[in-house]
Amino acid sequence: VPRRGSQVAWAESNAVCFVNSVLGARTNRESGPTTLASAVTGFAALYEYRMAENRKPAKNVDVDAELGSRLDYSALGYVTGKLMKSSVPYLRNMGSPDVESMKTFGAACATSGGIALWHGEGVTPEAEWASQYLDELETVIVTRKDLEEAKNKLMSDPDNPTYCIGCPHCSLKEIEETAELVKGKELHGKLWVFTSRGVYEQAEKAGLVKVIMDAGGRVYRDTCMVVAPLHEMGWHGVGTNSMKGGHYSVSHGFQTKIATVDKLIEEASR
Repeated sequence: VPRRGSQVAWAESNAVCFVNSVLGARTNRESGPTTLASAVTGFAALYEYRMAENRKPAKNVDVDAELGSRLDYSALGYVTGKLMKSSVPYLRNMGSPDVESMKTFGAACATSGGIALWHGEGVTPEAEWASQYLDELETVIVTRKDLEEAKNKLMSDPDNPTYCIGCPHCSLKEIEETAELVKGKELHGKLWVFTSRGVYEQAEKAGLVKVIMDAGGRVYRDTCMVVAPLHEMGWHGVGTNSMKGGHYSVSHGFQTKIATVDKLIEEASR
């Protein structure tokens, strides 16, 4: 795992946001060719987020809402991305998000905006350093109403949707939670779970993949609903637990439902 301050070269917007913000390592939003070049040469161009002066916050974002579910953090990320575009936010009153909540927050930030780095008071490793610049910054307030409006703008009422979990990819913890929710159930609606190859192998060894598949779900590795040929497969509606998934579902022309994983599985079991 990259350490705080280490230089890495990562691509994919969610991964970049995570490594910069949650781990405190340094990368720009690299492309496939530039990450490959860095892997071969051991060098990367020194600019933007590789330099401390470009990691300063540009605006305070005060959260005036109780955050509970990971979907709450995803919605907060989506609103933050809309507000900040590609600049660096400093968030206050985020609560105590787990790693999965920070992952889905960053994924949404990078989807609705171009955010590659965020700081969270008492949450991220560079937040204390970044706080020295706060007095000179504008503050915006995000409320529960803002979060609900962001979700509702993407929502419709799909008929017989396919339920997709793992945009961004599920961690082992999320697959464990999903397996526990579907255990002993018969899923009448489609449930697709997306993860990485490494996590899939761990989940398979732990028997979690079998639990999900026995219930009627599917677990896919190294791909995502965003790049799947959903129209060609005859899909008309999507249910997802993330704002990133919802954003791309809508942009691809699908009727879309956004809800927490337990709500999606409850629907798929009816």
